[in-house]
Amino acid sequence: MNVETVNEDTLMFNCMISNVDTNALKMTKEELLYLWTYDSIFNPLRNEKITGIYRYYESNTRHNVFENVITPDDYLNYKMENHAYLYLKAMANVIKSHQSLPYQMEDGGYLLDVLAKKPAVLEYKIQLTDVDINELDTVKMRKNEGNIINKSSLLESVIRQNPYDMARLYKTTFSYFLYDKKGNYLGSVSVTPEDYEDE
Repeated sequence: MNVETVNEDTLMFNCMISNVDTNALKMTKEELLYLWTYDSIFNPLRNEKITGIYRYYESNTRHNVFENVITPDDYLNYKMENHAYLYLKAMANVIKSHQSLPYQMEDGGYLLDVLAKKPAVLEYKIQLTDVDINELDTVKMRKNEGNIINKSSLLESVIRQNPYDMARLYKTTFSYFLYDKKGNYLGSVSVTPEDYEDE
């Protein structure tokens, strides 16, 4: 990335990218906006009410493919709760654009869908291909004693995976809706901000 001065109150950040994904770049705008609002490295720019223009060029063709603009109005009036859904919606779209759904996961199950819900919920629909509802103890399931899915492993994933860093800052609830191999609904489990903020 190189930076150039456009005028006394505008900086241009020129970025080369190899993978043009507009949904990912929309996520990047929300990340940049958060940083311009809260990160101390941007204090001098905020104090001077600088506008930042991030211009993205495709690395092979050098064509301008996308632009994110961060204005003083954006970061001086920023409210995190207003931006959580926008970020999560872009995140869900990135997942869908990178994987054709249903997507086979490492454990053999399938990710059927991922959706963003207001105010800050990321909802996954997962089919467990090795589970049949007719072979489960439904009494234990209702009491959350049936180990269909391990919440602690989901919590670990939410805490450790970099793509979730920004989502955690937005106090996102991660909800997982589970279906058996025949498409029967099994139940759901959620990882909430209260779960991961104590870790």
